[in-house]
Amino acid sequence: MESGLWRIIVTAPAAQAEALSALFEDEALAVTVMNPPRHADCRVEAIFGEKPDAEEWRAKLRAVVAAARPDLTVEPVPQEDWLKKVAMENPPRAIGRLVIHGRHDAGKIPHHVPSLEIEAATAFGTGEHPSTQMCLLLIQDYLRRKRPRRALDLGCGSGILALALARLAHCKVLAVDNDAESVRMTRHNARVNGLENYVETVHGAGYGARAVGARAPYDLIVANIFARPLMLLAADLRQHLAPGGVAILSGLLQSQAVMVQSAHAMKRLHLVKTIHCGEWSALMLIKRQMSDVKRRKT
Repeated sequence: MESGLWRIIVTAPAAQAEALSALFEDEALAVTVMNPPRHADCRVEAIFGEKPDAEEWRAKLRAVVAAARPDLTVEPVPQEDWLKKVAMENPPRAIGRLVIHGRHDAGKIPHHVPSLEIEAATAFGTGEHPSTQMCLLLIQDYLRRKRPRRALDLGCGSGILALALARLAHCKVLAVDNDAESVRMTRHNARVNGLENYVETVHGAGYGARAVGARAPYDLIVANIFARPLMLLAADLRQHLAPGGVAILSGLLQSQAVMVQSAHAMKRLHLVKTIHCGEWSALMLIKRQMSDVKRRKT
């Protein structure tokens, strides 16, 4: 039985892992790099919503991999490979004080513990990826000091970050994604968790979506996407962030963190904190209020 998803599998020299990841990140739903220590080769898997053209991708790969015909496989993703297997291997996961669990474990979570029920499905984001976990930890760090009035989850995927904000802060969150399946899944997860009155979903092109601009400025923006889009959207982030507002960004490798930070520093968004998990990083940035800037100068 197939899931409706397709994957490209590439084996290449380990030194090319980052370049391969960057090549896929704009078009793939998700990219996984398996680069074991002391191994000469790495394995890169890119997941797509429809069948990718093998020859088209071979042509793109030739610019990265020094081979006339790079070692590339295109195949459907079996449903048990991704849905059933992930569900079986997805026990309740505590991330800070928030617990993420599947439906089969709903009765095991004490009522006083903040939790979210999220099943493995066709929108990525059940809390297993380091970038998601770091975003959830930074959200909880932010909430220790402040409760946002307006929050935005840019590129919401399964909606896990928007749902976490709604559950922990009891605030309204706008969740936007350019993928219709992600928007559908976020709505579903909001209903399952009784948070449909807190989480509003929008299908649109990020900051270009009318609803996103209409509800700006935001006290908190979270974006767990990829490094290159984050850098390109730095000016839009500043425009939509309220003075004193905070942004939490992830989906970037440690090797990309300085570049992403620098792109935002050029837009006068100041680094508050960086955290790392494995090869991944997450950033917390602030748009300082003018009063703060004046105090720093005097």
